[in-house]
Amino acid sequence: MKNKFRFYGIIAIFAVIGLVLVACGGDCTHDNGAWHTTNAGTCTLSGTRELRCTKCSDVLEKSPIPATGHNYSIGICTIAGCYSIQMMPISAGNFVRDGHTITLSAFKMSRFQVTQELYEAVIGNNPSWFHGGSGREPDTTNGVLEIQGRRPVERVTWFDAVYFCNKLSERAGLTPVYTITNIVRGTDQQITSATVTANWNNNGYRLPTEAQWEYACRAGSTALWHFGDNQADLLNHAWFGNMQTGIDGNANGRTHQVGLKTANVWGLHDMHGNVWEWVWDWWGTFPNPSDLDNPRGAVSGTGRVNRGGSWGDSASSSQSAFRFIGVPGYRDFIFGFRLALP
Repeated sequence: MKNKFRFYGIIAIFAVIGLVLVACGGDCTHDNGAWHTTNAGTCTLSGTRELRCTKCSDVLEKSPIPATGHNYSIGICTIAGCYSIQMMPISAGNFVRDGHTITLSAFKMSRFQVTQELYEAVIGNNPSWFHGGSGREPDTTNGVLEIQGRRPVERVTWFDAVYFCNKLSERAGLTPVYTITNIVRGTDQQITSATVTANWNNNGYRLPTEAQWEYACRAGSTALWHFGDNQADLLNHAWFGNMQTGIDGNANGRTHQVGLKTANVWGLHDMHGNVWEWVWDWWGTFPNPSDLDNPRGAVSGTGRVNRGGSWGDSASSSQSAFRFIGVPGYRDFIFGFRLALP
């Protein structure tokens, strides 16, 4: 098995070299507004992978390969810079919730929550409360100042999140999943109301369903959190707190750069804490015993589901099974989102 992975790794390395030599011609010049996919580098269990823009030689990121297997990674380049969007493969399987077995087909989930720099590159503005200005600066972790643009975007409505998914899909040459009509915007251009339908056969970016989110978060675990039941260990895996008492948690009253806490065994970071994540589903009974095969939630409702907890909420709110409801047109500095692909 190790030899097989080394073989694939060698092939991938030559693929990287070939693409760079053919497409780059030396300098990295991005077309204004153009987005380019990236190629993944080495694909081994013990090495590192390198993301490079296929139009130039810019290295987007180098990071360890998770011990559980291969990454599925793409990225984008704009005139303002390069951004990697790492989509982790989530294999088909099932998990048990309230005595019911929920079965899911394979899909992909973004390794990180959507960041401020990526959101601004796609939409053209940054709605976040923690934008780096006075009193909203990034924190210092392990003696290093966190990167402002890599804090999660927040103060986005559910409608903003699905709109972002469509715009990113268009820029990446994918077919958008959502049809969004009757858009109503607030004075700051955030979407407060719209009519949204989904075509699940399209290949674009989307929000995960609630079942997909919990399955990906658990990563095979049946414990309170993906790492176990010991709340003390949450400090290593999540940014959390308590705005009511101000004494619980480690978030220091703010969001933090994504990816600084230990990922789950499927390579997903910040599934507990940092910001709540909008998912597709309307709030309803979960699971619905009559809909346990790739469920997509209630057909209508007044609120959409949030998962994962936040920098301002207690440890118990970040548990894998914990559910939270949000009005889809409402935004706050605790609400962000994560991406999925078919």
